[in-house]
Amino acid sequence: MRAGVHVSAGSPPGRASASAYTAAAIELYSRLWAELEPLSELVAAARLAPGPRERLELALVVLRLELVVLLDACDSRALRSMLLGEHRLELRATLESVLAILAAPAAGGWPAALAHAQNRLLDAVIGRHAVASRPAEGARHAQLRA
Repeated sequence: MRAGVHVSAGSPPGRASASAYTAAAIELYSRLWAELEPLSELVAAARLAPGPRERLELALVVLRLELVVLLDACDSRALRSMLLGEHRLELRATLESVLAILAAPAAGGWPAALAHAQNRLLDAVIGRHAVASRPAEGARHAQLRA
């Protein structure tokens, strides 16, 4: 373990192992999913009164700002050295898609946009689990990169 990054024999020096990346990505996606959950309640309340509408707008701005900061971090030297390129690009693609969903809700409005964003995060978690459950393929990937 070096500076909070689990390094395995299959990872280049200083890079997070596939299992460490999987655990971290799932944790991040789960936290973002949980941040979206109370916004659904605010959407329902905002239909009835202006106070919740203002709280909803503030919460959405804060969440979008958080996603922008995370996207900027994807291009940072620290993450470039910590993550394999494919992991960094996967993370970036997931965050970009969630931000795009939350940037402008489609015809279904905010309830549909929030559900779509949560579904996108859930798909990313399921995808990470699927990749992690194929250790032979992960080992083959590591050998091809070496």
